[in-house]
Amino acid sequence: MDTTIFDQFDLECSRHLPDEIDKILKTAQGNNACSIGFITTDDFYGFYLAWDLSYNITEYFD
Repeated sequence: MDTTIFDQFDLECSRHLPDEIDKILKTAQGNNACSIGFITTDDFYGFYLAWDLSYNITEYFD
């Protein structure tokens, strides 16, 4: 498989993901729990971040 097709996705993740996670962690500062979910699109050309500050996180999804 030619993995170079993922180069652009890898580049964008490297550029933007750390800053977005930093924003979430700064927003969550002072809370005891914060979960962050990272979800990619089925074609790996995008990603979504979800986060939750609740203390009762009982479900996890693959």
